[in-house]
Amino acid sequence: MCLFITAVVPHTALTDDFLALCERRRVGATIVDNASITPQLSKDERYLWVTRGQCDCGSRLFAQSAHRSARQRERQIAKHRKHGWSEAKIDKWVASTRAGGGAASAAASGVHSLEEWANFLHEALALKSTKYVALVGHWYSGGVPDESIHLLGRERHDVSELRSPDFEPLSHDVVHEYRAATP
Repeated sequence: MCLFITAVVPHTALTDDFLALCERRRVGATIVDNASITPQLSKDERYLWVTRGQCDCGSRLFAQSAHRSARQRERQIAKHRKHGWSEAKIDKWVASTRAGGGAASAAASGVHSLEEWANFLHEALALKSTKYVALVGHWYSGGVPDESIHLLGRERHDVSELRSPDFEPLSHDVVHEYRAATP
């Protein structure tokens, strides 16, 4: 299993400025048509795959609540080997999924820090076309386009929460919505 972070945005957000920001901030913006997610969104929302590295396992944004057992880890390593992963790639995955993730392993795998997420969200919400950006974290056993996911609800957040020393990781399978501050 690997953690992937996806996003939900209004279709109006997908402008050249938004896509350029995603590119500059190393955030993916690939539209995903997931048959289980799409019906759970409003018709004017788009589901995006924002992961740019191999996965987001080292992210503090959606930290794993319970540590993997050694047996679970070994089963997953065997699965990765079966799918042709090299030992170097497996070692990188193991390092990124260890308890706490570690900033070095997260950075090496392309995972964004909380500050990088805060900066991206702040800039995205400053665009007139972007009313909100919602983030979803899910531990996938299959592919992002194919996995069946039941979203557990929506929660609103302020970008400043990501900069707090008391930040608590976001819940998995919840749409965590960040909106522009209203004047």
